[in-house]
Amino acid sequence: RDERLEVKGNDNPDAAVRTECLDYDSTIDAILSLPSDGDTLIVTVKRIRKKPKTTVVLQYPPEMNEPDVSLELFSGENLRRAMLVRG
Repeated sequence: RDERLEVKGNDNPDAAVRTECLDYDSTIDAILSLPSDGDTLIVTVKRIRKKPKTTVVLQYPPEMNEPDVSLELFSGENLRRAMLVRG
């Protein structure tokens, strides 16, 4: 991942959390763990890059009478695993 995020309270510069390589829920938990004694947070973001996505359409054989299924995958994601998990 190329995401780097640091959050610190403006009133207490010693209160800081690093959220590098955390998932969304862990990032929110880390931000909420800051002391709430101040009104301002300083958020430092460095080099965030959007991950490219691609859409894959799965087509079943006509004799199965199944509709086509679209999957949105991140570039480089394991196709077989995505089909098993989402389909």
